[in-house]
Amino acid sequence: MSLRGDLDLDEWVRIALRMNRMGRPSLWWLGDWLNYGKERFPNGYKHALEAVCLDYQTLRNYAWVAGSVRPAQRNPRLSFQHHAEVAALPAAEQEKWLARAERYGWSRNRLRAAVKRHGAAGAAPARVRLPVDDDRLSQWRAAATHQGRELDEWIISILDAAARPPAGTAEAVGCGRASRPRSARPRDAGRRPARSA
Repeated sequence: MSLRGDLDLDEWVRIALRMNRMGRPSLWWLGDWLNYGKERFPNGYKHALEAVCLDYQTLRNYAWVAGSVRPAQRNPRLSFQHHAEVAALPAAEQEKWLARAERYGWSRNRLRAAVKRHGAAGAAPARVRLPVDDDRLSQWRAAATHQGRELDEWIISILDAAARPPAGTAEAVGCGRASRPRSARPRDAGRRPARSA
């Protein structure tokens, strides 16, 4: 929503009333409308609460997403919730993740998981170079696309699964080091076995 720069408070509130009459207004419209009011009117949220019948935190969330994801980064083929998942990222990262979500048909939850996994990996991941022939690379790309993933993300998931210790081992249960099964440990080390009578 693009609002002219000279609206007064009454005009601004009337816009919200019109949006309410439309049924469910676009969350982008609400967010952009709120941000306009926040800049122009010091007590804008008080009027916004009355005009749109939404709670304060909900309005703040809409305004934050709309203010964080500029119109140029918004993807009309994805939901507002998809955009909320990338709103904290720089604009170039927003575009990258939204493009992936659209390309692979990711749900909001799938996008959230991918962004979270990427963030957990750190900002400057190590690079590994592998000599791979074209046929193998084509097969890997097809498999990644089939799973709705980028090639690098797919390769990392395969390697992580292969590196995971088998269930039941000390590493798998978080012991930090492998240990012998209880039955393989020497009993009472240092003591002589009792003699039978």
